[in-house]
Amino acid sequence: MKRFWNQIFPYVALIVGLWLAWDLLANLVAEILWFQEVDYLDSFLLRLETQLALWFGVCFISAGFLLGNLFLASRLKQTQESSLARDSAVNRLGNNLGDYQPNQTRFYQTSNQVQPVGQTRLNLSGEVLPPPGYRYRQDVGLASARFKEYQETKAAQTIPPLTLDLRSLLLVMLLLCTVVGLMLLHYGTITLPLWHPELGIPHVTPPLPAAFSWISLQQLLLSQPFGSEQIWQLGFVAVVVVALVIKPQFCLRAIAIAFSLSWSLILSYQWGRVLQYFHPTAFQLEEPQFQHDISFHVFNLPVWQLLDFWLGGLFLFGLVAVVIIYIASGNSLSQGKFPGFSE
Repeated sequence: MKRFWNQIFPYVALIVGLWLAWDLLANLVAEILWFQEVDYLDSFLLRLETQLALWFGVCFISAGFLLGNLFLASRLKQTQESSLARDSAVNRLGNNLGDYQPNQTRFYQTSNQVQPVGQTRLNLSGEVLPPPGYRYRQDVGLASARFKEYQETKAAQTIPPLTLDLRSLLLVMLLLCTVVGLMLLHYGTITLPLWHPELGIPHVTPPLPAAFSWISLQQLLLSQPFGSEQIWQLGFVAVVVVALVIKPQFCLRAIAIAFSLSWSLILSYQWGRVLQYFHPTAFQLEEPQFQHDISFHVFNLPVWQLLDFWLGGLFLFGLVAVVIIYIASGNSLSQGKFPGFSE
């Protein structure tokens, strides 16, 4: 099944990419012809340049941040597992060495050979001297005792890592995956209407998007009586949760790309507010609460709200995705025990 999916995935991605590119190209050509007909082509080109700058900037920053964090989390997770394996091997070696009894026979050794006392030479007083070039080696038992003492001291000074049993592990994993599913649902409901907007609605600039929060989730899920739409939404979240539990790394990378495209599309449609931010007009009238010019609330504050919408979702998903990767590392779900984030 995995081999079949690896073979068919590039073709599916190619077909979807060609369909999206054709749709975008058709809309772009239609708008160019329309604005050219009404003699507003310069205004359309200014809008297009601003939208492209916002789209590419937000998309590359978001994708670079999320994919970079996922890559680093995967690398650190693997290094952590290797370190734990090495420590386990060293501990087993130390325990095996500790089983040996101290040997009373002294040896003299070089880098290549070991000789007992009988093969050494004597001085005038009868004291045993090592042959030229030989040095004395300590007993194996004494070395192992010191090694065990060092290991016990290190273990006493080390803070025990956070461990989770199977029940707690599944609960945390399901909660984090549910957060990701709700985020996909929230940003998806904002993005889909922008792909093909209703031209009959007289909105020059779409309304400010709501940031991901408990209030926005209540408005999304509980604003209407429970019906087929809510069932579809909950089913979508359940599918995302199951997919993340089965294939966490692949799904998180795909979701990171989807979020990057979604945020870039949403913010590119706010091109009017961005241009107003860079070209404001002072009202010469201050509001009484904060003594700001009223133009601040008209031209500047909406852009800060857009940044809160974008960066809040970006950092939240980055944090949740990294925690999911660490929790799913080391086959913790199959073994039923999470060893911890660190050694």
